[in-house]
Amino acid sequence: MDFSSFDTGSILETLWATMDQLLPSILIAVGILVIGWFVALLIRAGSRRILGKFSVNQRFHSEINLESGISTGLYYFTLLVSLIAFFNSLQLEQVSSSLQTLIDPVVAFLPKIIAGAVILVLA
Repeated sequence: MDFSSFDTGSILETLWATMDQLLPSILIAVGILVIGWFVALLIRAGSRRILGKFSVNQRFHSEINLESGISTGLYYFTLLVSLIAFFNSLQLEQVSSSLQTLIDPVVAFLPKIIAGAVILVLA
């Protein structure tokens, strides 16, 4: 193979121009992911604290740690929402739409979950 006609200068210029265009959107996407992860951590800690104040584990006499399970579920749900925002910011619609179809039934069922939780806590 003859690489004498191979122009590395033009390849590097093209690579730099492409990176110059993509780098801001990649940095914004990573920022969205980091902020989403931080918010998920806050939601997990806050929900554990709130459920602990309501003494959910003692109230239901469950052998399963309900407080931890519910707060971990909220943590992963928040991470999933931030992943959708991450993929949308990178304009990866196919990936984000498949994750969106995973979240849609949960969001549709959310009012029933909240109503059931309120009834259980008040009872």
